[in-house]
Amino acid sequence: MVGKGTKNDEQLIPISISVTASSEHGGFSTSNLVMNVTAEDDGSMCTCQATNEAIQQNKPIFSVSDIVTYEVKENDSKVIDMNAKANPDKVTYQWKKENEVVGEGHVLNITSAERSQSGEYVCLASNDIGESSVTVILKVLCEFF
Repeated sequence: MVGKGTKNDEQLIPISISVTASSEHGGFSTSNLVMNVTAEDDGSMCTCQATNEAIQQNKPIFSVSDIVTYEVKENDSKVIDMNAKANPDKVTYQWKKENEVVGEGHVLNITSAERSQSGEYVCLASNDIGESSVTVILKVLCEFF
């Protein structure tokens, strides 16, 4: 963990910084930033920022292969959930069929399926780091009487 401080947007030179981990495999850690304070510091704005190089940021990652196939009977419903893991975890999703946006969010909800809904869908997940996509093949099976 790396800690740094600023006073009125100027980098502070700390007297000492110490980091104590509470657990070898997780938990929390504490950092102490110690500095001399004088009367000149009255009214100053001080900030402290800690970063952990062990925490890697990454674009969204789907837990399924690049192409997934789902089947649904005509007039039935199907919920397709393509949740991705990412850091930062604020992920936006967009579903497209034939380059036309057909949905937002990680869930594509097919209600009362029609054969015209068969085809290739692309779920695009993106965050501040990058984007990933997964292709979903939806087969709407004809209902026989």
